[in-house]
Amino acid sequence: MPGTSKLSYFFHPLELAVSGYSGSGKTTLLEKLAVLWREAGRRFAYAKHDAHHFSMDHPGKDSHRLTQAGASGVLINDWHHHAYMGGGSRSELELPALLAYDFVVVEGYKTLPLPKLVMLDLSCAILEELTAHDPDFSYCLAFVGPWKQPPPELTRRTSARAYFNRDEVDLIRNFVDSYFTAQLRARPLNGLILAGGRSQRMGQDKALLSYQSGKNQLEHCAALLSPHCGEVFVSGREASMPSIADSFRGLGPLSGILSALQYRPKAAWLVLAIDLPGLRPQTLATLVGARCPWQFASAFRAHPCEHKPEPAPAEPLCAIYEPKCYGAFLSLLGRGFSCPTRLLAELPINLIAQESGAQDLTNVNTPEERERLRWGQIVT
Repeated sequence: MPGTSKLSYFFHPLELAVSGYSGSGKTTLLEKLAVLWREAGRRFAYAKHDAHHFSMDHPGKDSHRLTQAGASGVLINDWHHHAYMGGGSRSELELPALLAYDFVVVEGYKTLPLPKLVMLDLSCAILEELTAHDPDFSYCLAFVGPWKQPPPELTRRTSARAYFNRDEVDLIRNFVDSYFTAQLRARPLNGLILAGGRSQRMGQDKALLSYQSGKNQLEHCAALLSPHCGEVFVSGREASMPSIADSFRGLGPLSGILSALQYRPKAAWLVLAIDLPGLRPQTLATLVGARCPWQFASAFRAHPCEHKPEPAPAEPLCAIYEPKCYGAFLSLLGRGFSCPTRLLAELPINLIAQESGAQDLTNVNTPEERERLRWGQIVT
């Protein structure tokens, strides 16, 4: 079965099943929805379980129809085989479980505890099967059928779910889009202060240094994060505020990021390094305001740097990491990538322009850099 107990989803944090018996119109509806999503710029994947042996992407097959209609990626499997097609980069195709896409639409996993649209045929026989696994229809978001009004068999069992005629494609699309949007809006945004380093170059604990307002850096970072985050944690050390112990050792900043993603797998994390004393509140507000939760992460575009001939595309230590980063990072870690900068370079992320000349994201790691900051001489 897809997914593991470590994840809060089966295929993707944003997933929806379209369930029904053969002939109920599932693929026809999905084709029409795929066209609308493609026109709206959404990149979605289609996953199907076939109870019989399948052939991949032959004309007339469901996988071919959905690819032609607009699905960016297609996964299909039976009890003995699986196949995947996608149009992304090599690194995207190596990510687990279709995470590179905005969302996943699933067909064929009728009894899997997924949020679902249920397609009714004239017999409404699927209601019996669903009742056996989900008596309260708690995973059923809406029902779709050939009638203008919900049939008596449905209203006898439940009247608490939406119903659509299968030709009301625009209404169904708006319903699904609203569901995904609500899922994203309900996603908690937590703050994480990366303060577990040994401060060897500074010669003293960087978290306890004071630059402004009489607060040390740990207090200052917490004050910056608090207006935007439901909860704020410090990574890798004991403190007077909530902390997250490193579950992953020896990975530098990635240890803290992965540990936070594991600790609250349904939350997004606004990550801030302890050694950015020049960071202004308005810069953090810009990051949060430009966040795109459909992507893996939102981060500032890195400024060119003279001593780095190939500058990183993104600044990883003042960035927002979405829940699907956890699975992607573990996959990339298995390929030998442990630097957050390189990880973000491997993923499709939301890049945000920095203010010209701003020094908010300049690290202060040595006494000399600290002294230059005090005199306004820090340069990137």
